[in-house]
Amino acid sequence: MHLISVILTSYNWSEALELSIKSLWSQHDKDFEIIIADDGSTEQVLKKLSDLIAKSPIPMQLVTQSDQGFRAAKIRNKAIAVSKGDHLIFLDGDCIVFPGFISEHRSLAEEDFFVVGNRVMLRENFSRQVINSMLAIHQRSIGYFFWLRVSGRINRFHTLLPLPLGRFRYLKKSSWQGAKTCNLAVWREDLLAINGFDESYEGWGYEDSDLVSRLFRYGIGRKTGRFSVPVLHLWHRGSDRSKAQDNLARLKEKSKEGSSSSSSSSSSIVSNNGLNQYLEVDGFKKIQTLSVIIITMNEEDNIRDCLESVKWADEIIIVDSGSGDETLTVAQEYTDKIFINSQWQGFGYQKNLALSKATCDWVFSIDADERVTEALQREIKESIYKKTSVYEVPRRAFFLGKELKHGGWWPDYVVRLFRRGKGQYKERLVHEVIEYEGVANKLNQALIHYSYVSFEQVLSKMSSYAIAGASEAKKNNKTGGFAKAILRGSWAFFNAYFIRLGFLDGEMGFIAAMTKGEGTYYRYLILTYENKNEC
Repeated sequence: MHLISVILTSYNWSEALELSIKSLWSQHDKDFEIIIADDGSTEQVLKKLSDLIAKSPIPMQLVTQSDQGFRAAKIRNKAIAVSKGDHLIFLDGDCIVFPGFISEHRSLAEEDFFVVGNRVMLRENFSRQVINSMLAIHQRSIGYFFWLRVSGRINRFHTLLPLPLGRFRYLKKSSWQGAKTCNLAVWREDLLAINGFDESYEGWGYEDSDLVSRLFRYGIGRKTGRFSVPVLHLWHRGSDRSKAQDNLARLKEKSKEGSSSSSSSSSSIVSNNGLNQYLEVDGFKKIQTLSVIIITMNEEDNIRDCLESVKWADEIIIVDSGSGDETLTVAQEYTDKIFINSQWQGFGYQKNLALSKATCDWVFSIDADERVTEALQREIKESIYKKTSVYEVPRRAFFLGKELKHGGWWPDYVVRLFRRGKGQYKERLVHEVIEYEGVANKLNQALIHYSYVSFEQVLSKMSSYAIAGASEAKKNNKTGGFAKAILRGSWAFFNAYFIRLGFLDGEMGFIAAMTKGEGTYYRYLILTYENKNEC
C-alpha cells in the first residue's frame, strides 16, 4: 500500500483550514500525511496551525514562506520537496472532504494517470453558517445534502452520488480544462519528472493548468474522480486576478511550443523554474542526455553525412569492424569514442558492444546509411523527457535514388530510441532486433534510409544477407529444400509486389520486390546445400 501525502494550500483563513484539517482527521484510511503549504499567513494564523499540528492524530507538518503575493506554485513545490508519499493529493485549505476521500483516491490511483476530483460549491450564507458554527458537515448523510441542494445552499447534488464510471473515467484523457489543484492527485515520480510547478506563474491563475499540460506532454493521462472523490468548497471572495491574463498568455505560448513540430526545447515538459531547487536528492536529473551508437565497416561514402545528422547528441559511439578505407579518419572528426572489434560475430553482437559503451540516459541507434532530419532531431529531444522508455521510428527508404512508399518499405517502423538499460539487441548475424519489455510508442518524424545506391550494392547486400540469413537459420535448426526455396522466394516477391502494393512504386517497386524474392530464394538454397554437405 502506497503512502499518500495531502498537500493543503492555505493563506490567512485559519477557520476554513481547521474545518478542512478536521475532515481529514476523520478519514477511514489513516495511511497518509498532511503537509500544510502556507503562502505567507500572519503569525497569529501560524500559531493556530502549530496548535493543530501538535494535537493531530495524522502526521502533519507546516511549510511556509513570506507573504509576497499569490505564489501557490512556489509553496506547493516546497511542500512536494518535504513530502514522503508516493502519491500526492493537492487540496485547497477551504475544501472539506468526506470520510472516504483518501480511500477512494487510493482506489483510483493508477500508473500513468493523474486523477481530477470535483467540487461542490457552498453558497455564501451557508458557508458563513458552517464556519461560524464549525459544522462537521462531512459527517452528514446524503439525504442532508439533497436537502441543501433543494434549499439552494449548494450548487449541485448529483456529483455527490457514488457511481462506478468504469471506462467513462478516461473520456477527457488529454484535456486540461477543469483540472484544479483544489482536488488533484498525481504520482510523485511524475511530478519529479516534469520538475513540479512552474514558479514563473505568480498571481492567481493557471499554474495548475500548466502542470497538467506538461503532464500530458510527458505522457500521463487524465482520469476523472467525479462521482467518487468530491470536495465541499467554502465560499469566499475572489482573489486578485490582475495577473490572470498574463498567466493565460504564458500557458497558451507554452502549449503552442509543446504542440509545434519546430520546438526543440524540453521546457514544454520540464519546468525551468521548479521543484528541483528544493530537493536534496542526488538522483534528480533535470537534463536528459543522449548517446548515439553506430557500427561501421568501410562506410567512407556514408559516414560523414550520417555523423553530421547526429552531431547534436551528447556522445557518439562508433564500433568498427576493421575498415580499410577512410571511415575512421572521418569518424575522428566527430568523436573520440571509437572502438575496434574485427572479430565479426554478427550485427546483434556488434551493436550490443556499442550499447555497452554508452553512458547517457538514452540511446539512439543509427546505421551509417541513415540520416536524422531536423524534424526528427526535435522530436527525439522532446521525447526523451516523456515517460515512455522505448520508441519506434518510421523510415523513409530510398532504393537506387527513388523513395519507396509501398511493398513493405513504408513506414517500416524500427525500434531505435530507448532508455539505456531498457533494451538489448538479440544477437543475430543479420536483421538484428531490440528486445525490450512493455510497449513501444511511435515517433511521427521519419529517419531517412538510403538502403541501396547502386546495382552493385544491391547484388552485394543480397548475397551477404542471404549467406548470413542461411547461417542464422541453420543455427536455429531450420531446414531448407529446393522446393521450399522456390516457394518462399516466389511468395516474398508476390507479397511485396502485389499484396503490399509494390507495383505502385513503378519500375523500382518491381526491382525492389525481385530483390526480396531473390534474397529469400538464395537464403533457402544456401541453407539446403549447407545441410546436404554436412550429411
